[in-house]
Amino acid sequence: MTGSTWSRWSIRVLAVAAFVLLVVASAPPVAAPPVPPMRVDGNAFDPASAPLAPATRIRAFFDGVDYSNASVVLDNTGAFSLLVDGNSRRGPTTPTISDTPTIKEGPDPDEVLVFAAGDFATTARIFEEVLAWRSGVVAAQDLNVPPGPASIVPLKIQGLVTRPAVEPNQYVQVCNPTSSTVDLGDYVLEVNRPGVVHGPNLTLSGSLGPNGVMQFDLGSLSFLTRTGDALKLVYDNPGGPNAAAAGADVVVDRVEFNATTGGTLSWEPGNTILGDVPAPRAGHILERATTCADTDDPGDFRLAPEPGLPPNVAPDVTIVAPTAGAVVPVGQSLAIEWTMADETFPATELLVWVNATYAGTGTAILAAAMGATSATWIVPDVSAGITITVEVEDPFGARGSDSVGPLSTRPSDPFAGLGSVLLGAMVVVVIAAILLIAYWSRRSRARPPPRPPPQPPSTAPPVAPPPATQSAPPGDTKRCPRCGTAVHERDWTCFFCGHRFESPP
Repeated sequence: MTGSTWSRWSIRVLAVAAFVLLVVASAPPVAAPPVPPMRVDGNAFDPASAPLAPATRIRAFFDGVDYSNASVVLDNTGAFSLLVDGNSRRGPTTPTISDTPTIKEGPDPDEVLVFAAGDFATTARIFEEVLAWRSGVVAAQDLNVPPGPASIVPLKIQGLVTRPAVEPNQYVQVCNPTSSTVDLGDYVLEVNRPGVVHGPNLTLSGSLGPNGVMQFDLGSLSFLTRTGDALKLVYDNPGGPNAAAAGADVVVDRVEFNATTGGTLSWEPGNTILGDVPAPRAGHILERATTCADTDDPGDFRLAPEPGLPPNVAPDVTIVAPTAGAVVPVGQSLAIEWTMADETFPATELLVWVNATYAGTGTAILAAAMGATSATWIVPDVSAGITITVEVEDPFGARGSDSVGPLSTRPSDPFAGLGSVLLGAMVVVVIAAILLIAYWSRRSRARPPPRPPPQPPSTAPPVAPPPATQSAPPGDTKRCPRCGTAVHERDWTCFFCGHRFESPP
């Protein structure tokens, strides 16, 4: 192969390689294949060691979420086969990175599964055994409901308030769906945090009677993130012989809520495969539509007015600037300010609309701005009077408003700011003059002195220098007054310089 042929082939190979690299780099990332689920096979038994009845539901939970398939007891031996989905990961080299960081699709490797029998809505038959989740593993495991009376009661989160109008802090209502009194000292309210399963918690106290509801103060206005969070009701397992879930804590209820606009529950492990319910608005409670009813569906919940609110009245609003009769310059920024108050809600929970009307035209300056108390507007070039209106709405829809006007307009001052412009121009001129003088001064010092102009040639005949000493001419001579040469007395002119004497000899 000649050198030129080899060069052409090299160029072609490099071009193909570059094209392949470009295609690979620009291609969208390939989604990871589904994670193989874990399979659990065994037999399930009741507290008397008898097989559970056929069609009994078998569930596997992690952090209060059922990640298993709809498996049931298959026959009279209590046999079951359960599949548990896991959380998709990005491969063996980076096992800690989730493919779906905005939603937890299942347990991660070594996270512990809790097993339960039944619907878990009105009963909490938690098996003694637990297992660490592993992808693709087939585990043989019998499950046994602990002997004796059930120690875990499936209490429910009846309602929660994140933006209270009456109470000083956020609060939660807990209900008891059973016919027995429950000691609440064994239960805690707990939240997730990004990357954290066991976040801040609050231990409950007291006892809750059959079908009763109790309210608990969360101690602040920030225990729950008002724009989206996950709240759990957890049984603080004391453990011991034949303890349910091998003594591990058990989540008996979980609620995930998210704002319709600007929701913030989009992170693991808070956001899961459970459906989100609406985030409570100001002065509202997110509550179960039927007390303690639980069908594992977001439709169990509704938004209702916060309990204990007084009758709702319209908020007060007063425009403080501009004032009536003010003259506003065209093309300039107009500052609009107002005060507002409500008998039930803080001003930060009020929605504000600001509008300007003139010559049959309306212009929106603000629209549904929460808690705003000021705005600015560029005044248009109109001769008609302008009216400014501020309207305020509370979370229950009651509205109050105030208007000011008509405001008259005047052309903007064409010389406004001229003084500043002239001052700036003078400063620029002075600085430029100083720099120019300094430049020419430095240049003149560096310039060599000018040469004297050349002298024009003399037209007069060269004059001989006079003798160093002149002696008196002899008696028959006379001295030339021009060049001092001694000539004869009889001479009319000086033979040396041509001077003509005034009188003849």
